Amino acid sequence: MTFENRWMIAGRLTTNAPLHIGNGDFITKDSMVAEKRDEAGKVIKEKVEITAIGTDRNGHPYIPGSTLKGNLRALADRLKLATVEELFGSPDPEVKTSVGGKAEFYDARAIDAAPVFTHSPPHWDAKRQTGVTASVTLDRPTKTASEQRLFHEEFVPPGVSFDVTISGQNYSDAELTDLLWLLNSFNSGAAKLGAGTGSGNGLMRWELTDLKRMTKEDVAKWLTSGAATTGYAALASIPLAERQALATKAANIRSIATQPDAVTLNIRLDFQSNFLVNDPSRTGTIEEKKAGHTPLLNVDGKPLLPASSMRGAFRAQAEKIVRTIGNEKCACYLNNNGEREACRVDEMNEKLTEKLKPLCPTCLLFGSTSWKAVIDFSDFVATDSIREEKLFQQEFVAIDRFTGGGAEQKKFNARSVDRPTLRGTISVDLSRLNHFAKNGWPLGLLALVLRDFIEGDVRLGLGAAKGYGTVRLTTENINLPEWDACPAAFKKGFTPQQWSSLSAANAPDPQTPLVLMQWVADLSARIQEERGNQ
Repeated sequence: MTFENRWMIAGRLTTNAPLHIGNGDFITKDSMVAEKRDEAGKVIKEKVEITAIGTDRNGHPYIPGSTLKGNLRALADRLKLATVEELFGSPDPEVKTSVGGKAEFYDARAIDAAPVFTHSPPHWDAKRQTGVTASVTLDRPTKTASEQRLFHEEFVPPGVSFDVTISGQNYSDAELTDLLWLLNSFNSGAAKLGAGTGSGNGLMRWELTDLKRMTKEDVAKWLTSGAATTGYAALASIPLAERQALATKAANIRSIATQPDAVTLNIRLDFQSNFLVNDPSRTGTIEEKKAGHTPLLNVDGKPLLPASSMRGAFRAQAEKIVRTIGNEKCACYLNNNGEREACRVDEMNEKLTEKLKPLCPTCLLFGSTSWKAVIDFSDFVATDSIREEKLFQQEFVAIDRFTGGGAEQKKFNARSVDRPTLRGTISVDLSRLNHFAKNGWPLGLLALVLRDFIEGDVRLGLGAAKGYGTVRLTTENINLPEWDACPAAFKKGFTPQQWSSLSAANAPDPQTPLVLMQWVADLSARIQEERGNQ
């Protein structure tokens, strides 16, 4: 192969949301201990197992080159870039051109300087630059924690930066600009990394810091100058003006959309009462002068409703609606033995629609084994930070129901946020919905769930039985795909004018409610069909 050029792209990825790229291992912390009882009833203390992130030999987080390459390749495939096989290689051995791909990705390592936070993440470890989040699986019918379903996960918080290096030889102009464009897609949210991307994790910010190049002419100059440097040190940075021109060209070759055929809703949550999602890392006993419950805050000190909590509440309400309409034994609750289990796909057929037949309506929307959810949620964050002294504090005591007096050693307190406003987004992937929906029934189900939130029928966070978590939802804006980009199944009954009128910024067309009603009717028919197949 004739040598034409050698390039090196240097840049920086900074986390905008929690990042978890696991290594299959577990870690423990001395400060995180759980109490359990053995078979004799004796209380024993054990360190909590935490799902670990991958770290380098210095114990610092890093992004494997394979992870970065795989995610960018997936985006390039989805957008059908003409240069995808030249840059990333061809999975088809029959294709003879650039089987290995030109782009070479290095592991991206965290910079040594730890970020400075307004509020440190739970269980912050400055060396590993990680925090720990605790999650629990809820039994949705009883609204209580499922037994033995508490799990802990290590994450890299927002504000941690990773140095990225990508090299390659004999790039064409189109290949170089496409690669720069793909990297820039992190800034729009089109590219994400790690686990939990459907719950708002893995968002990154990209910054191009340097572009180095060696051409055939540069090789001759390098040899005549005595070849004092070797390897990539021999590549010289291109002039700043040229680098900026390339970056601008890459950014403008096409628009960057997270999902061009997705519906995205900008949501505001106005709490009518106190709001509390607990942060166990900051709690303790009254003797330790710590609250028994205290609000979870993000790194900017703003109260936070995690995306996973919003997803769980949304799914629970959707399942309730499905059962109410007529599917008494929804598959994601009861099997033939009356045992609770999730839907799963055991047999994988060639046609996608056949794969999905065993899944109930809610699992089709919110995900199950072998099927990723088509709905993505972001974290919902308060508009303002809050000082500790402004938190609402309430004292509680458990009552001995036999004597009517206070139960011994059962006094505790809780700090909560007084009627905050939180904002976040919900995104629905219409292209994947289109694989199994012949009409608008999935959107009918979502419309019913949103109605219940709007009317205040759903509570969020802890303490619902104590009056906490009363909330009303407002859709501030609806970002719709272009009429031509939207799958036909979801446009039935609409005109282009009615479709655009769904935006909250416009007055809805008088016929629009009739289409929404048709979606709900389609949902009822879909549920009855599901019930008949059980």
